[in-house]
Amino acid sequence: MFDFEWINAKLYGGLYHRSIGFFDDSELSSVGRPASAAERALLNAFPGAVSETAIEGDERPPVSDGSGRDREIARRALQQLFHAGFALEGSALTDATGRPLAFEILVKNREEERLALAYGRSLARIGISARIRLVDEAQYQRRRGKFDFDMMIGSWIATPSPGAEQRGRWVRARPTSKARITW
Repeated sequence: MFDFEWINAKLYGGLYHRSIGFFDDSELSSVGRPASAAERALLNAFPGAVSETAIEGDERPPVSDGSGRDREIARRALQQLFHAGFALEGSALTDATGRPLAFEILVKNREEERLALAYGRSLARIGISARIRLVDEAQYQRRRGKFDFDMMIGSWIATPSPGAEQRGRWVRARPTSKARITW
């Protein structure tokens, strides 16, 4: 439901180029390259962990029509959520217990708030409630350090080829009960 095309056009004047995968436009990119026999053998121990389109090198992010209200993207998102056990009750997406799907997006400045509000409006179209919480830098860092957030905006700048900065991104950490996914 993150409408990159609309957000890029309306909020950023078309300045951004969307990444398709890790190490875009380099010989290390998996985009357009099927997994090798050795990679497939490694993945055999984890059936279903990687989609077949990714294994074949054909994985791409969804592309919207740029209107900010692409019905096909919303339809596909709802199909995936229904498949995962969610249902629409009135205008709210709920889990099997009837609890609405809702979460908080933690932001630290007006630019992030503007982006999160656009994303929240998109999610609301399919019944997901995303509350945007703007906090000062000290509170943001404190909550980030304690994993006291549902979602936050983050970026990890990298060189086109892997270096020492990659270690912290790929080494498996032990999950904790407070661990959250950051996007």
